[in-house]
Amino acid sequence: MSSSLDLDWLKKVKASLIVSLLIFIVSLLFVHNFAAVFLYFFLIVIYLICTCVRSWSLHKDTTIGITDVIDEGCFSQELKVDSIRIAVLSCVLELLTVVGCKSSFSLATISPARILFFYLLGSAVLAVFRLFKIDFDLNIKLSFSKKNMVVCAAIVLCALLASALFGFIGFSKTVILASVLPLFACTGFIICFHDWWNRPDLFTPLAIAVVGLGIILVFPVTNLFSWDDQIHFSNANSFSFVSEAETTVSDRMLENLFEQDAGFSNNAALGKWPISPDNEWGRGAVESLCLELNHQDTAATLCKETGLSTSVSFQSLGYLPSSCGIWLGRVLKLPFSFKFVLGKLFNLMFYAFICYLAIKVAPCKKYLLSFIALLPSNVFMAANYSYDPWINCLTLLGVALLLRLITGRTELKCSTYVETVLVFVFAFAPKAVYFPLLGLLFLIPTSRFADNRQKRIFESILLLFGVLVVISFLIPFIASNGGGAGDARGGDNVNSTQQVHFILTNPLSALGILSKFVFVEFLNPGFINSIATNIAYLGDIASYVPVFSYLPIILGTAICILDSNDTSVSLICRKNAIWCSLLLILTCYLISTALYISFTGVACERVAGVQARYLTPLLFAADLFIFNISCHLEQKRCGRFEALSLLSSAMMLYLIMFTLLFSRCFG
Repeated sequence: MSSSLDLDWLKKVKASLIVSLLIFIVSLLFVHNFAAVFLYFFLIVIYLICTCVRSWSLHKDTTIGITDVIDEGCFSQELKVDSIRIAVLSCVLELLTVVGCKSSFSLATISPARILFFYLLGSAVLAVFRLFKIDFDLNIKLSFSKKNMVVCAAIVLCALLASALFGFIGFSKTVILASVLPLFACTGFIICFHDWWNRPDLFTPLAIAVVGLGIILVFPVTNLFSWDDQIHFSNANSFSFVSEAETTVSDRMLENLFEQDAGFSNNAALGKWPISPDNEWGRGAVESLCLELNHQDTAATLCKETGLSTSVSFQSLGYLPSSCGIWLGRVLKLPFSFKFVLGKLFNLMFYAFICYLAIKVAPCKKYLLSFIALLPSNVFMAANYSYDPWINCLTLLGVALLLRLITGRTELKCSTYVETVLVFVFAFAPKAVYFPLLGLLFLIPTSRFADNRQKRIFESILLLFGVLVVISFLIPFIASNGGGAGDARGGDNVNSTQQVHFILTNPLSALGILSKFVFVEFLNPGFINSIATNIAYLGDIASYVPVFSYLPIILGTAICILDSNDTSVSLICRKNAIWCSLLLILTCYLISTALYISFTGVACERVAGVQARYLTPLLFAADLFIFNISCHLEQKRCGRFEALSLLSSAMMLYLIMFTLLFSRCFG
């Protein structure tokens, strides 16, 4: 009997491997892009691991073997039904994609590579969703009382009345609406929830959404607004097609800085360069650009790529939210400006939702987490085209899930461990230089594991995913012969291949250059403070209101110290602080090395292109394990602190955005 079972198991293992191999071979046939093939392979791995882990976790028999796992995970009736549904959905999505294109419809435009991508992505997303559903209640219940509905209606009415009133005076109605909406919305939230200071999980995404919406309303369509937004839009737009990408002259106006084609009265930068405190932008220029982009977005100006888009890669997962928005706008045949805005909105909603989940599941430091989520640069990028919000919010969620494992709020089992690792892996997809943060999972105490065997298995899973992330970074680096020519924006002396040669032939000199930069400049408190004060091409708040210069770092330090309870105090440990410090310093070295190779002149004594916002994913972990201090407040004072921390974080965000953006667009 045992022999027949073993033979049956071997057949199923072989069948599973053959199916995976066939899908991989099909990927190679239809996808002539090794980076894209790696993405397809990664989605297959995610799907197989999630289905098997889910099967293992749901099995009531603790003596379950690998035979049962594969049988129930990879050959269940549920899986077969799901496969058929996802296959049908993939074909529907392909038809919608083709119909949404501006080029004429024909069967020849159907892309097998795109259908395969939809199928693998759908399978992986469903597998991840079902895995998380085991341990978390993913149903969000919102109840609206008559009072809350009246308050919401009053907020909208007051905001519209204010914009209409100021419009009569000569101010832009749209900008006034963007300016007053956050104030009315936060006031309404305080009225609706009598214990609002205990709801950072709702207050924070609300503040993100209303301020982010205001940013989008002021500049619905532009470039040279957020960091490298023209590049991010180009990649997101290309990724939304997956294959056979199309661009019109309107797309190219946003993808290329200072380009002004026929039929346009201005370029898409709208005079934001050079950066100056005196720069102001009239509403007429913004609305004129929107109308011209809508008018010129026609098939007559179409350029089309052949084959799979070059932006389809593991790194492009960070563009998934904004690409979905662009895709939906194209399918609905919306005007160009609406399609562009939809991509921004999807990015903003994704950031707000993941921040909600992170604050919801975090067992401690919720108000510190809210402060980081509400940092002006984070919200600003979330309301634009960028993959940084993807990295920032998923890293916050990953650390929050890790805290539950460390503190015992969640049972340490295969499903919860893999869930935490997956969040980190997806977070670091756009920028693999953050992969050392996976080492934070080694902070889980040995006592939390059932035995040494379980610990070894879990750490092997962690190392496997770590290798996958590193490979995703090395493939394009090796394929380009050490980075190739590098980023031309760094100057004429930039050459990545020569820079790598310099590092390898002069390791001590290169290490000295990097060490000096990391410890003297990169980790300088003033430089770190600019995470909050510097808003890309809008400038730095310190140039306008010097009193704000060190307000963010003072406020953040105060919240870090005062947001303390028994759970956070239990994290204070010298060993944890040392290990976390090593991981964060290693990450800083990797960030600096990446920019030294790709953006800095050969053998230059200083690293160029490094910005303070690159430290954002490190903030929460640093505050938890390095700068964590025991500080207990009385119950009465605790409520005051919670209310003050939420209001001060939101007001800092609003004041900086009002000063640098809203107040300069009233005309």
